[in-house]
Amino acid sequence: EDGMRITGHEGLHTPYTVSVTLTQRNGLAVTCGSDGMIVMKYMTTTRVGVPKAARDEESRMLLSRGTVVRRMRDGSSVVQLADGAVMRKGPGESLFVITTIDGRRSRVVNPPTADELEAAKGKASRGRRGSTKINPADLERYEALSAAAASGATYEPLLGVSGEGAATAELDPETSTLVRTCDGTTVAEYHDGTIVTRHADGTTIRTSPSGVQSVGGAGSVMVEADGYASVTFDVGIDTTARAHSRGEKVPIAKGGERVRNRLAMPDGTRVVTTYNTKVTSKVRGKVAVVRPDLTEIVAEDSPVEPSLNTIQFRPKAIWTGGSVLYEEKTDPEPVDEEASEPDLVCGAYFFNMLDGSMRVEDGEHNVFQAHIGEGRQGEVDVNLAGVTDGMKAEAVVNDPKQPRLFIVERDGSASELLRGSDIKGFEAAIEQGALAVSRSEAEECFGDPEDLHPHTQHIFHINLPRPSVKGCFGAVYQTDEWMHRRLPVCARVTPELIPRAPASALAPSVTLRRVWIQTIPLSPEGRAELINSLATWERWCMEREESFDRFAVSDERSTEEVEEEKAIQKQLIKAYKEKKKAKKREKEKAKKAREDAARRAAAANRHAMASPGSPQPVAPPEEEE
Repeated sequence: EDGMRITGHEGLHTPYTVSVTLTQRNGLAVTCGSDGMIVMKYMTTTRVGVPKAARDEESRMLLSRGTVVRRMRDGSSVVQLADGAVMRKGPGESLFVITTIDGRRSRVVNPPTADELEAAKGKASRGRRGSTKINPADLERYEALSAAAASGATYEPLLGVSGEGAATAELDPETSTLVRTCDGTTVAEYHDGTIVTRHADGTTIRTSPSGVQSVGGAGSVMVEADGYASVTFDVGIDTTARAHSRGEKVPIAKGGERVRNRLAMPDGTRVVTTYNTKVTSKVRGKVAVVRPDLTEIVAEDSPVEPSLNTIQFRPKAIWTGGSVLYEEKTDPEPVDEEASEPDLVCGAYFFNMLDGSMRVEDGEHNVFQAHIGEGRQGEVDVNLAGVTDGMKAEAVVNDPKQPRLFIVERDGSASELLRGSDIKGFEAAIEQGALAVSRSEAEECFGDPEDLHPHTQHIFHINLPRPSVKGCFGAVYQTDEWMHRRLPVCARVTPELIPRAPASALAPSVTLRRVWIQTIPLSPEGRAELINSLATWERWCMEREESFDRFAVSDERSTEEVEEEKAIQKQLIKAYKEKKKAKKREKEKAKKAREDAARRAAAANRHAMASPGSPQPVAPPEEEE
């Protein structure tokens, strides 16, 4: 209803992974991969209607530690880190210049591989810092550069310090918070360990306190920017998932399906990325999308069995609580062995990206599968429930899909004739809180002057979620206190300098009006009148049919006479064509004669000019056609 488009496709950076791209009407496209990476961009060729941070930006990539890799329109790159450091690389350059929050500048190039990073981290943890060139404290920066290099950039060896930048540090008089600034970037470090970093473009990165750890044990990071989706990363879970994907062993306590990141779209859509480290699990990464109306889309990858790389579409009518834990919880809910598991197959659509097929199983367990891949393109397999080889039992449908009846008027307006079962889905969505609906009191009305009894009119006003440009995470998720921390007073700028999206990017409030007209059953008198009207209409139709042929002309000739006339017509047409060809030949012959006479006259004129005193020949007059 709100115009959002959701597509599933292969992963952008890692083999055997899947990605889901959500595109809003304002051009914001967000791609969430099962490998934990998130890419955002505005699909527009102009700068009108986009936030200030996106006007000069081509795209931005978000990494697990809160790092933001920005690709600019002029070909340059900017890497923003959670600790306030900023890396910049100009158009056509191969060197990144990093500026830390304390003003140190250096050139960083040639990012190491993941294996080199882990090896350097292990050496440093054992106290052998002199044997490696990589500092574990710079692991976040090198991961950002590795992600940037994966998209095509090349680098050279690491250089030393080349200069000092302008940096300041002060204490907030109200909260005694340490506030440091450098080149438009502000970092506030609170006493409880919360770190709030605001970069020059308005991107805000919040790091959770050291005492409030996530499920993975390494804290969480939230990234927000005006006009973009808000994201939180579980650093510990993401680190464990990356290590497991490289074949390393992980602790059993950190095993199972865990949430790597959560994303909140401005319109209220939730996206959760998980990773499963269980040995028995064939599915590793998963991206689950839940729309505000409880429609769910789940993308799964499987490096163990690529045929399980599927995209699932679950309509809102079969919502049973979701396929993953959408809310933050320290541990998964205990499984009740006696309770039956919810049916997550019936009514859902499964799209296999490997073989190009779509599979759906309805509520009666009838299976339909369509193929669009090579080899079986256009084929459809149907497996009806109850039909078995060797048995004559016919398929039985207990709850068939009823047809829908629409009445379309000549002025373009239309209405639908509803049954009691047709409104169950709408009423269920209201009960589950998926729709913000205000309902007016029922009132009597006459839809047609010839109606025998009044109708009852029900009016519903549905308020669509209004997209916001800032602070959209708390609207759809449960949040902690550190997620709402703001910069201290001394670090806040004037209101006119705060980055905001332009007015054209703010969506207006939209309210849908739905009207139900409830008609009471016909009385015996009304039914008799309806039957008489139908009989009158049928008689009129019969009379109309009989009057259609009253001016018809019949041909009383025999078949031989008709065929003979056709043969004569063919001979006449042939004679006309021959006559036309003969006339054309005569015209061409006369034209040729005139051209020959003209050439002879021209030759005589040239001879007379060469011999003075000789009589001049006169060209014969042209004949008229």
